[in-house]
Amino acid sequence: MSKGSNPRPFSVKQEKFGDNWDQAFGEKEQVETMRYLTDPETGKLIPEYMWDQYDMRPPPPPKSHFIHRDYQDYASPITGEIISGRRQHRYDLERNGCRVSEGQESEHRAANAHLAHEDKKLDQKLDKSMAETLNDIKYQNNPPPETDKAGNAKMSWTFGKD
Repeated sequence: MSKGSNPRPFSVKQEKFGDNWDQAFGEKEQVETMRYLTDPETGKLIPEYMWDQYDMRPPPPPKSHFIHRDYQDYASPITGEIISGRRQHRYDLERNGCRVSEGQESEHRAANAHLAHEDKKLDQKLDKSMAETLNDIKYQNNPPPETDKAGNAKMSWTFGKD
C-alpha cells in the first residue's frame, strides 16, 4: 500500500479550526468590491454604477475616415512585373488566382473551401454529362463519325446493336 491509498480523515480538525476562527482572527468582515473610474476633469475616483446612473460616461470617440498609405513598388513574385499601388496589387492577385496570406488556419480553411467548390462543379458536370449520355443512348442520338485526313472513320458509336 502506498501513502495516498487510504488518506486520514481531516474532518475533525477542520471543524475544530472552523469553530476557532473567530477566536484566532476575529470576526469575518463582509467586504464589498466595487469598481471605480477616474473622472478625466476632476481626477477623482467615482464608482462605476454612478457613471451610468447619472449619465456621466464620456461620449465615445467620433468615428471618422482614415487613410491607408499606398503600397511601395515591388516586383510580383509570380510574374516579375513591377506592381505599384493597391489597385495593381489587387489586380495582380486576381489575375494569378492568388490571395493575401492570413496564417495557416485561414489558409487551410480557404483551401478546403476551394476544394469543396471544385468538387461541386465537377459533380454538376458529371450529372449533366450523364443525363446527356443517357438521353443519347435512349434516342439513338449518335454523333457523326469523325474522319481523318484520308476520309476514314476514326470511331463509330452504335448503341443497342449486338
